[in-house]
Amino acid sequence: MKRRHFIHFNIAGFTFYDGPVAFKSLEIGSQLKLAYEPENKYDPKAVAIYLEDLKLGYIPRNENSPVSKLLEMGY
Repeated sequence: MKRRHFIHFNIAGFTFYDGPVAFKSLEIGSQLKLAYEPENKYDPKAVAIYLEDLKLGYIPRNENSPVSKLLEMGY
């Protein structure tokens, strides 16, 4: 099966959150969790990215609209 991607971006806040701690565990194909944060005071469309319990950062504000909408709809 050919791999495809929906969106391409750099993780915002990677060095501020747990990105440096998780870096050695990250590899292509790592299962990541997305968490929609509609109550985020800085961005109502915020989508956080996690590797297990480690917060890697966020989908950048200028890229998060389609992903936040999908998460809001339950996908």
